[in-house]
Amino acid sequence: MGRPGPGDAKYYSLIYDGVSLLFTGVILELIFGILFTIVTIAVVFGIVYSGSSMMADEDYLINEVVHATAISGIVLGLIDFIIIYVYYYRGFTKLAMADPSRYSIGRIGSIVNIVGQIIGISLAALLLSLTFNLSNVWMAYLISSPGNIVGFVGSVLTMIALYRLGDHFDVSYLSAGATLLVFMAAINLFNMIPGASVVVGILGLLIGIPALILLMIGLNEVKKAVGGKLGQQQ
Repeated sequence: MGRPGPGDAKYYSLIYDGVSLLFTGVILELIFGILFTIVTIAVVFGIVYSGSSMMADEDYLINEVVHATAISGIVLGLIDFIIIYVYYYRGFTKLAMADPSRYSIGRIGSIVNIVGQIIGISLAALLLSLTFNLSNVWMAYLISSPGNIVGFVGSVLTMIALYRLGDHFDVSYLSAGATLLVFMAAINLFNMIPGASVVVGILGLLIGIPALILLMIGLNEVKKAVGGKLGQQQ
């Protein structure tokens, strides 16, 4: 049997199934992303405030903040790992089966993101085994950087696929959301700079949330368009 192509029911069925998985993944990512960012910022400020009121020394506060951030990273990493595999990887696999030249890059990006999550979780666990102070806190950012860099590459690859999807079905919301998320992924690299985590988290709420909402709207529009095409095949 030949590969499905534009115009036949199998092609649109694969696209519809893939987009449906991606749509669910974006919703879950939005929910957990908001919760993670709020909790992380609250925990960091809580540690700093309680430490200041207890007259704790600066080295103690630094160590507690690094360990709290590492725990949050492990939890979010495990959640992201499940979301990426169940929804993004499987979603892009469906799209790649329909049109490999256009969407295989999204499947590759999902695999890269999975690798990035594994690296990030492993390095976050390493941070918990170490003690940090004012003189060596830079090591925490250095240790975390490989996972951040791999995650950035994976995000760019998956967003290229989503941009192509939006462009193919003439859905500007999806293309705009994908572009914004590439920008946000670049901002996330600044997490490797000491003291930038809270600022990056706030920017994540201000830029990342609207970008994910645009993706949701765009994917829903693609679902409607593909659903109409499938209806014509009946």
